[in-house]
Parts: sequence; structure tokens; C-alpha cells
Amino acid sequence: MKPARAPRSGRARLLHRLRTAPPHRWGLLLLAAGALVLWWARATPVHALDELWHDAWIRFTAPGKAERTAIVAIDDASLDRLGRWPWPRARLAALVEAVRAAGARTVVLDLLLSEPGDREGDARLARALARVRAVEGVLLYFREENLFASRGETALDAIAQGLYARVDERPPVHVPRAVAMETNHAPLVRAAAAVGFLNFTPDGDGVLRYFPLFAAHGGFYVPPLALAAAAVHTHARPEARLGPWENVARIGAREIRTGSRGLVWPAYLGPNETVPRLAAWQVLEGRIPPGALAGRMVFIGFTASGLSDLRPTPTDRFMHGVEVHAQLAEALLDGAVLVRPAWVGLVEILLILAGTLWLALWNRHLARRDHGLSGLAAIAALYLLAAMFYAHGIRMLPSAAVLEVVAGIPLLLALRHAASLREQHRLHDTFARYIDPAIVGEALKHPGRLGIEGEEREISVMFVDVAGFTRLSEQMPPREVERCIRAFFDAATPIVFAHEGAIDRLTGDGMIVLFGAPIRDPEHAVHACGAAIALDGAVARAKPSFREAGGELHIRVGINSGPMIVGNMGSSQRMHYTFIGDAGNVASRLESLNKQYGSRRMIGPRTRELVGDAFVCRELDTVVLQGRDRPITVWELLDPGEKRARWQPLLDAYARALSLYRMGMFGEAARAFAETAERFGDPVSRTMAARCRRLADDPPANWEGIWVAQQK
Repeated sequence: MKPARAPRSGRARLLHRLRTAPPHRWGLLLLAAGALVLWWARATPVHALDELWHDAWIRFTAPGKAERTAIVAIDDASLDRLGRWPWPRARLAALVEAVRAAGARTVVLDLLLSEPGDREGDARLARALARVRAVEGVLLYFREENLFASRGETALDAIAQGLYARVDERPPVHVPRAVAMETNHAPLVRAAAAVGFLNFTPDGDGVLRYFPLFAAHGGFYVPPLALAAAAVHTHARPEARLGPWENVARIGAREIRTGSRGLVWPAYLGPNETVPRLAAWQVLEGRIPPGALAGRMVFIGFTASGLSDLRPTPTDRFMHGVEVHAQLAEALLDGAVLVRPAWVGLVEILLILAGTLWLALWNRHLARRDHGLSGLAAIAALYLLAAMFYAHGIRMLPSAAVLEVVAGIPLLLALRHAASLREQHRLHDTFARYIDPAIVGEALKHPGRLGIEGEEREISVMFVDVAGFTRLSEQMPPREVERCIRAFFDAATPIVFAHEGAIDRLTGDGMIVLFGAPIRDPEHAVHACGAAIALDGAVARAKPSFREAGGELHIRVGINSGPMIVGNMGSSQRMHYTFIGDAGNVASRLESLNKQYGSRRMIGPRTRELVGDAFVCRELDTVVLQGRDRPITVWELLDPGEKRARWQPLLDAYARALSLYRMGMFGEAARAFAETAERFGDPVSRTMAARCRRLADDPPANWEGIWVAQQK
């Protein structure tokens, strides 16, 4: 008795599962891990796809008009009429005064006037700015200091009144930190109602998609120019709440909640010149439509060639910087910005995991049906979900999950194809041991012919047994027995293959052969009978080996045809391709029944019916086999059909004797069988003659011409 196997440890079970995991599971794990890494690292493919989606959404939802802002442009025409830049401060003061006179509610200078002008001009400009509650810009330096930048308390004191009015700070705070700052000339800064930084932060491809709402310098937090302008326009001072997970900017009653970096992605109004634009010379000369600037937040900035900075945005490849500030300010006033709260990253991770689960289900249930078409639906669903988030002001990035699906379907299809090729090679290697390799190769090209799962079909089963093998085994050493039987199997296997047979198994002293399985064969009975006759050649080739060992080689064959279940059968740990069915059991009984008749090849009635005239067959008897209730007619397989003339005299003589036997005329039948045996040297007739003599001495009470076999 084998000792019980010790149970595996948890680690051993895990390692075993990892080693035996199907390739598609490794592929799914690889996809999930890769998608998570790409998401975490914001790698180029994910980033690029996310920004394409973002830009498409912004363009699609852009309203195309501005309600609260306007631009007074220092354009080429204004420079031509009024002179080259820089203009005298008095002229700038006159421009601010004209804008105020036109009804502007807020004036925003997108200009950096860090150098002093003439004293009277600076004073006039400062007075003009103070009257309109102006907003001015500062320039922040984050990586290197600028020689012209104001430093330390001087600059901060000058702009302190224009920064965030109240900041609730809970470290650590992750907003950008500047190392230096450049401001307007101090008298001008002091006249401003608020200041904001002018800096733009382009995305990796240079497009302006996002803006920080906070920047730190010297213990203060500075808002962007657009947010400062929006606050002044609503008569509010901006406030902030900063923390490690969430930053909040508040303008009056409106709160803008951002992630830890304090970024917003504005919904641009449209392309360049969406914001109403007037030339500076028109404003100075009073040539503007009535009410064009009334109640608006007016940005004064450059659009002239060589002075303006052109920036790509989601809605336009070239947008003037002053237009960018104006559109951002209007988006902040309307709350039309996208934010990324901390929890949205968890949603994206869950989407990646959901994509992995979907790919697993797709690989299991849909791959063979839609060949990846449902992947389009999955991708559309991901972008639809992202659109729902965008519509609620949340920037959710679906592209890591999308790329997982896009890469996953071809990968899983490739793995399925590779697995299919491996399975074909495995089937070829497996069945080539039982079937002619050429037939296996043809069947694998046409899988419909090959059935390896359990199914019912009509086949023929042939049992082959080496006669007297037990006695031979007793007389010879085991090694000699093995050598002799191998000689027979080596000779018999090519014959079986040549007749499209499949060796079910070798039984030590014989073999079981299937015809019509696993490869479908409408001529299975003919091929089985042809193989049985051809095995005489195998016997002839193997006989010398037996004779050298002091024995003789004789075989008995039983063939029967009928419906059987064929396929892989067994347990979950061990499978074997075989058959189940009564017709196969009959073939086994027929092989054994040869001993009781002296025949070598016996076939059942269905096999006889299927082969027709293709073979010479002799009707032997009607028999009730051991363990069965119904009688069957058994036949001896003699030769191919073209040799019928040679066998016809024997067939006729045996048929006459068999007729007497079935009528119960046992004495006459015994003489007829004896004469047939003497005339043709027929062992079957000799056996039947002996049976008839016994029956003549002790006739059965109710004879119906049916013999009941006494043993298997």
C-alpha cells in the first residue's frame, strides 16, 4: 500500500498554480500590470490618448461665445497709428481711462511693466488703475532666478494686498513653489486691486490644457491672473484651503475643489478671437460700438506680431496669450472647469481591473463568436463613462483601460492561436502513436473529422489476442516474452495505421483497435476487416522471434460494429481516449469465441451487413454470448471478396451441414461437418462435427438451432 501523500503547503500550492497557469492567465496579469504601470507613470501612449480624448471633448462642448469678457488688443494697427512699443505711460493711462469710460467693470493688464517710466506718466497710470479696481500680472520663476526679478519682502509687500486673502494650510502642500518673482513697477502694483501670475504651464506636447490655481513664494500663495480677475469682477477676495489630498479655491460663494496639485482644466470657449476684441486705437479714439465694453472684464494685452505669445490650446493651434487668460477667467466665473479629485485615481484603477475581468470573460465566452468586435463596445462604454464624468466636471482618464482592451484582445487572440497550435501539435503527437501520422495531419487540417470529446457514433472495434500467450509466458523469461510481443506489435502497428485504425490500447498479449474514431470514417467496417486479414502478414514477420524463443505465434480476432460513445474518458487527473458501448463488448466476446469454434477471425452481424460483398464471410452459427440474453449470428472472416470462387465449395458444404444442425438432425449434421472437415481441412467443421455428436448422444429438449456459449 502506497503511503499517503503529504498535503502541500500554501506556498507550494501557489507555486504549483503559477507553474501550471494557462498562458492566457499570464497574459491577463501582464496586461493588468502593464496598464497600471502606464497609468501610474502617465506614459506617452496613455497620456497622448487621454489628451486626444480631452481635446475632442473640449472642442465638442465649447459654447463659441463669451458673455463676461472682452479684449482691448495692442495690435499691429494700433502700433502703426500710435507708435512703436513701449508706449508712454500717459498713453497707457489714457487707454485705461477710456476703457473705464466705456463702462468696463474690471480692467486686467496682461502687461509686465517692471521698469519705471516718467514720473508723471507713472502717477497718472497708477491713478487710472486705482479708479477701475485693476488686476495686474506678475511673472514667477520656478527653476532659476532672473536678474530683473524682484526678490524678498520688497516685492511681496508690494503685492500682499492682491494675493489670497485667507489661506487655511494643512501640510504637506504640493502646489508649485517659485524661487523668484518679477512684478510691475512698485507704484503701479500698489494701485492694483489684485495681482495674479502670468505664467502658463504647457502640457508635454506644448498645448495649454491645465492651469494651477495656486503658486507659493516666500510664504505667500499667488493666484493665476484669471482667478484674480474673476475675484475682483465679483467684488470678492480669493480664499484657499490647501492640504495633502485636496486644494480648494473660493471666490465668494463659488468653490473650486481640485486635487493635491491644485490644477484645473478649463472648458475653453472656442478658438482664437472667440472673446470680443477691440483695437487699442479704436478705444482711444472712441470708435467703438456703444455698450461694447459695458459691465465686462476687459483684458488689455498684445496681439501684435512679435509682441504677443501664440499658444496652442485644445480649441486652436494658435491662440493669443491674452485670449487664453480671458477664456480661463470666464470659465472660472461659470464654474466650467474640470478637476481631478484624489478619488478619481481609484476609479481609474478599478476600470483597469474591470477591463482585466472583462478580457477574462471575453476570452472564455466571446472570443470565438465576435473575434474582438465586442471590444469596440467595451471601448465605447469606457469613453461614455468618461463623458459622464466630464459632464459633471470631473476629469476622468479612461485611456489606460482602453489601451488594455486594445492591446488585450490581439494578445489573447494570439495566445489562443498559439494554444491552438500547441494543442494541434499535442494531438498530433498523441494520436500519431495510435493512428497513421499522415491521417492525423489530414484530420488536423479538417477538424470536423476529428472528435475528441465524448460523442455517440457508429464505429467498428477489433480485439486482437495472441493465442497461448499465457502458456508462452510461463515457459520463457520475462525479457524474452517482452521481445517477442514487441516484434508482433512492431509488425502489426503499421498495418493498423495503413487501414485507418486507431490503437485504443495494448493489452499485454493483444490490442484493441478502433475504426471510425477518433477520425470519422464511413468505411470503418471495411477497413477493420481489411486490417484483420492483413495481420496475417504481421504474424508471418513476427513468427521467427517466437520460434527462436521456443514458441509459436497465432492470433485470434473479433470485430463488431455498432453505436458507441467515443472520446476522452476517465478522471480529472487521468484521461484516455476510448469507447464505451455494448457493441464493443460483443467484439471482445467474439475474439474469445474463436476458441470454441476453431476459427481465427470472427465478426458480428452489423459488421457483416456493412461490408457486404467486399469480403468472403462464412456464417458460423447463431449464438447467445456469455452474459447476454439475445442470440446473434456470428460470421467468420475469410478473405477479400475477389477470392470468393476459391472459398465457394467450402461455403456451400458448411451451409448444408449447418442447415442439418439447425433442424436438429444432429447425426446427419455430424457426418456432413466431418466430411467438410476431411475434404477442406477445416477446423471449424471439425469442431462442429464433435458438437453434433455430443448433441446426438444427448439431444436437448427444446432445440431452436441456437447455441448458448458456456464461457467468455
